[in-house]
Amino acid sequence: MTRRWMRFCLLAVLLTTAVVSSAVETAMANAGGERNADGQIPEATEGILDLTGHSLAGDGTVLLNGEWEFYWTRLLEPDDLPVYESRAVGMKFERVPSIWSAYREDGKALKNRGYATYRLTVKLDKADAGRTLALYMPSVATAYKLWINEDLAAASGKVGRSKEEMTARNVPDVIRFVPKGRELQFVIQVSNFVQRKGGLWEALRLGNEEQISYLRTKSILEEACILGCLVIMGLYHIGLYRFRKKDPSPLYFGAICLAVGLRMTVLGQTLLPYLLPDMTWQTAVRIEYMTAIIAFHLLIRYIHSQYPRECSPAVRWISLIACAGFGLLVTVAPPSIFTQFMLPYQLTVALPTVLYVLVVYVLAAIRRRDGSLLNGIGSGFFGLTVGGDVLYYNHLIPSGNFIPYGLLGFMFTQSLNLAGRLSREFGRSEQLAHELVQVNEELEDKVRDRTAELRASHDRLERINMELTGLEQSRKQLLTAISHELGTPLTSIQGYVKLMIDGVLPADDRESLQLIYNKTKILDRIIQDLFELSKLEAGQLQFRFGDIRIVPFFRGLAEGYTVQFKKSGLRYELELGEVDVEAVIAADPVRLEQVIAIFVTNAEKFTLPGGTIRTSLKPGAMPVTQAPAIRLSVADTGPGIAVNDLPFVFDRFYRGSPSAGKREDGAGLGLAIAKQIVEQHGGVIGVESRHGEGSTFYMLLPLRHAEEGAV
Repeated sequence: MTRRWMRFCLLAVLLTTAVVSSAVETAMANAGGERNADGQIPEATEGILDLTGHSLAGDGTVLLNGEWEFYWTRLLEPDDLPVYESRAVGMKFERVPSIWSAYREDGKALKNRGYATYRLTVKLDKADAGRTLALYMPSVATAYKLWINEDLAAASGKVGRSKEEMTARNVPDVIRFVPKGRELQFVIQVSNFVQRKGGLWEALRLGNEEQISYLRTKSILEEACILGCLVIMGLYHIGLYRFRKKDPSPLYFGAICLAVGLRMTVLGQTLLPYLLPDMTWQTAVRIEYMTAIIAFHLLIRYIHSQYPRECSPAVRWISLIACAGFGLLVTVAPPSIFTQFMLPYQLTVALPTVLYVLVVYVLAAIRRRDGSLLNGIGSGFFGLTVGGDVLYYNHLIPSGNFIPYGLLGFMFTQSLNLAGRLSREFGRSEQLAHELVQVNEELEDKVRDRTAELRASHDRLERINMELTGLEQSRKQLLTAISHELGTPLTSIQGYVKLMIDGVLPADDRESLQLIYNKTKILDRIIQDLFELSKLEAGQLQFRFGDIRIVPFFRGLAEGYTVQFKKSGLRYELELGEVDVEAVIAADPVRLEQVIAIFVTNAEKFTLPGGTIRTSLKPGAMPVTQAPAIRLSVADTGPGIAVNDLPFVFDRFYRGSPSAGKREDGAGLGLAIAKQIVEQHGGVIGVESRHGEGSTFYMLLPLRHAEEGAV
């Protein structure tokens, strides 16, 4: 075992010892009482407790232990009891606290089922007369009614002479009162027909209001603290199982914590019935017994999950059968029956389970299993507390309820053990992960070294392949376009030449020669456009981008079109919107002018004399990002474009349907070229048109911040 685990074990021993010592100290304080000035513990004799000379405020609280007047099978009120002078005539006295079966009448033990009346007279010290006092009433089996002097002070449940008449309830209480003189008379009616023990079997405590309230609050806080620890440990370990279901031990451990925590709420200060006043006594006692049964079976399963080689599967099945049998009895039988089986259950299940756990841990320690020593220490303390509570609940020792403290110590050692095991497993996982990372890095280095040349070759081949693919596509498209577009002009030229050869037309006919010349110009333009479009689509056309101040650039282009439009008989308008004169775009000025020229040429081609062409520059925004942009547009008053033709106007070779006013045919390549150029600039091209109302071609180009030296 490493030094770290030795320190853990020592810490666990010290903490567990402190917890159990605190529990024993509390129990001993509850079993005894504060001594008076003479060093004696006050005790009742023949129904009288003389506290003369014992100040409750100065000397401390007093347990009302000793001889009380006892009236078996009689429910008497203060007025029904004999007066002080005749107390000794025919009276019977019994010790309190004790159960009824410890009393004898005519040589026979009384039954624990029945009803009786208790009375105790307390003579107070003069220092306590007239001050507010308090009486702590513990759990009474299982219904009581209390008078202080002639006043009804408290009741729990309903006292009755039969099972049908009584209502069981078992909740501790603090009764505050102000004595009228120096003599107190406590009269208590008790009935029990529902469980195995009856009577005042726990000590009553008398003190001033502050003392009793403090003791009550302290007891509640102690139980709440232990309960909180158990609940937190339970939920934490169940959460561990949720993320690692391969190991069931955290699940069993967490379930044990929750079961014991739930049992604590119906014992001692009975927190659960206190918080839920409508809870019946039968429900509380079923929770008390059922949680104990479940906890002991889960303990067997927990041990088996920890040390399967040291455990016997037969024990697990025997425990399951025994717990199922007792659990069924608690579920279906009334408390008056199943509470009678508590002692057999403790002797046949609880104590054997604790002994079995100790044996398993001893074997595990001998065989040097992980955590066996720490587990053995915790289970040893837990076994002592279980044995003490078995003796207490069977009224063989005066104080008890040690199990919560012993279990807290046991759970603490188990929690340390589970945490250590998870830590070791996590450490091994980290080490394996680190080793895997190292191996993986070495493999990656080797693979990287061996594939570097292949990757470089692959990249080169991929680039070459892309270039060849682009060239091949361009070549195919070019050949297809040439065969398609050159057919008509060549056919016309061949026709005119044939007519001249055949003598139909004179060889020097200038009009025919002019037509042939015009056709050759069309062929030349088509060929140039095809080459340029093919380079654009193949990404082989280089652009020379620079920062351009768009307003002066656009104004300069527009002024150049003024003379051209006048010769064509067209009106020309220039519109500059609210555009910052310093607005800059990144563009190739030659290609940008080419796009505007295509827009203007198309507008001039389709606009009849007298019509209007308007070029405009306005602020805009990119469609998706809404980034600031510039909108350049050319609008005409021509015949417009049919709705069916609009989606295809930027496709190459698309001419659309014949339109009125069209003065010459084109190859249908200009707008396709314009689209490629605008997209290379990161912009958007579009058209707005209604048939018969003209068309507007525009492009959106993103803005940049102005910089020195922009064109």
